[in-house]
Amino acid sequence: MFFAAAAVAGATIIALNATSKQMIESGAYTFGRAITAQIMNVYALKMAGVFMISTCTLVLRTRILPLWITILGYALAVMLLLSSHFVDWLGLAFPLWVFILSTYILIENLRSPNGGAVTNQMGENI
Repeated sequence: MFFAAAAVAGATIIALNATSKQMIESGAYTFGRAITAQIMNVYALKMAGVFMISTCTLVLRTRILPLWITILGYALAVMLLLSSHFVDWLGLAFPLWVFILSTYILIENLRSPNGGAVTNQMGENI
């Protein structure tokens, strides 16, 4: 899908350079821009949903994060996969989930007994 969007965008730009006035007046330029944006937006949101599902599955099996973050990730991923082009604000679901995940990891690292320092197998700071 990414390559299809790039091909449409490239063809639109080449045609615009060749005959810009006729291209804009015919509506082909508007169509090219709209189809490129639609393909990229839908593709990006679907891939974010797939990434969230794979990450949540990994987190669920290793139990490295709380269950509520995993369930939230699955719920947001399903929403991204099924209804991403019906709700405009849903594009913010992936960044929101990444923010929650990152904040939790940061807080847990700061709460650790060694203050988030990296240690070797002997327990010595590296």
